[in-house]
Amino acid sequence: MPEVSVVIATRNRWHTLRDSALRSALSQRDVELEVIVVDDGSTDETPTRLRELDDSRVRVISLEVSRGVAAARNTGVAAARGDWIAFLDDDDLWSPVKLRTQLDCADATGASLVYARVAEIDDDGRLLQLSGVEATTRDVILRWNTIPAGASNVIARAEHVRGVGGFDERLTYVADWDLWIGLTGLGGIALVPDILVAYVRHGSGMVFAGRRAVDEMRYFVDKRRGDGLRVDPAVFLWWIAADNRLNGRRRDAAATYFRTALAYRKPRRLVRAVAALVAPRRRSSLKERAAAAPSLATLTSEAPWLRSVLEART
Repeated sequence: MPEVSVVIATRNRWHTLRDSALRSALSQRDVELEVIVVDDGSTDETPTRLRELDDSRVRVISLEVSRGVAAARNTGVAAARGDWIAFLDDDDLWSPVKLRTQLDCADATGASLVYARVAEIDDDGRLLQLSGVEATTRDVILRWNTIPAGASNVIARAEHVRGVGGFDERLTYVADWDLWIGLTGLGGIALVPDILVAYVRHGSGMVFAGRRAVDEMRYFVDKRRGDGLRVDPAVFLWWIAADNRLNGRRRDAAATYFRTALAYRKPRRLVRAVAALVAPRRRSSLKERAAAAPSLATLTSEAPWLRSVLEART
């Protein structure tokens, strides 16, 4: 039986899946694993290419129609045979010792959820920033989602993931955060101080904006109020709007500012909606951030694996 089941949800991104997530998962060292790829209703070459894979560690589950990433991940969870579950987005990258290091940390600390520090990069492999905040208490998680790179970072005990019902399929952007809250109610959390994940940020990622964002945050806050959630949804949504603007999605940023201002009765903030459309950016774009960030060479001492992984992907 595998120690870890790696669940990868994907849709219509075969080349990204092949060169990033699949390669990262199958390159893990010193760990018995299975890789469960859930094809969420792909209409491109992905189903054909997945059928051609010749690796006994890979299991493919194909959904006839797209059900969304949360449902796809839950499908993988239901099929998992490992004692631990790790999730990996199809465009993110792992250190070859990511899973082994996290399992060792779990053994040493008794934690049932383990995450690591992260290097955020753009599509061209340029470093944007390093992240990883100490969030080893449930209290911290109830105040903000401090685990970087979302589901691509965490490993968790399979029995606990199933015990809380997996991902809430009514949620999208905060589905990871919601799951971490549930899991920290069942066991401890630990941080590996090493950089073990490369999280790829790009403008074509998940869009979370406007009325949809406001409605999701209302549902999430109502759901987790009894657990002690202490986030200010308006502040979180302002942050989401700013992130949309950073990624060049000016209309999405404006819609989020506008809907948040109305929902939380902050009319003076409507000026931000206008500014997102017409005013010069106050925050740098991803390309500008990459140019200002330290060169990838500065990661040699902290994440020597990253250069070789990026080179193998090209």
